[in-house]
Amino acid sequence: MTTISNMKYIFLFVLSILFFNLEAQAATITTRQTGNWSDKSTWNGGIVPTASDDVVIGKDFKVTINKNNCKAKSLELSGTLINSDNCQLEISSDFIIINSGYINYGSGNAERTIIVHGDMNIVKCSFRTGNRASLEIGGDINITNITWQGNGTSFYNFKFTGNHQQNINLKNASLNVYNLTINNTSCNYGDNSQGVHI
Repeated sequence: MTTISNMKYIFLFVLSILFFNLEAQAATITTRQTGNWSDKSTWNGGIVPTASDDVVIGKDFKVTINKNNCKAKSLELSGTLINSDNCQLEISSDFIIINSGYINYGSGNAERTIIVHGDMNIVKCSFRTGNRASLEIGGDINITNITWQGNGTSFYNFKFTGNHQQNINLKNASLNVYNLTINNTSCNYGDNSQGVHI
């Protein structure tokens, strides 16, 4: 009986250590300076974000997506996010853009992709989308105040990838799309939408 009791305590102790380690691995990573996503020097603590990290790009910083496998758990953007040729950022939860955040997809013909598995919430943002800008959304998209800059004024590929009804809510904004894909779901345009142009 004592052996079984001791084994229970040992099991609970090991389980608590594993849980603590999993919690410790997730972090909020903030920008230290302007630079590439994959460079340690870009981030406070010298840690490149992974799929388990919440990421904050501050107002005074520009971060370039410079590889095809850049990842984050969530992203809050009030600075500038630049997407390079044939590069991709995948966000496993939500993407929030605030305080005049700016996304620049560049002007080339190569594919540039941002994948958001959760919701995308934009409050005052500027986009420059170029020729091959792709955005994939697994949740809802909520936009208040959006400005299109330069030659790129639309998303080349816009995909709704959720397996449930997804909502588009626009206020003082229009969403310009060249190719629209809706997978396994329906899209609901909110009452305050000013227009989704395809």
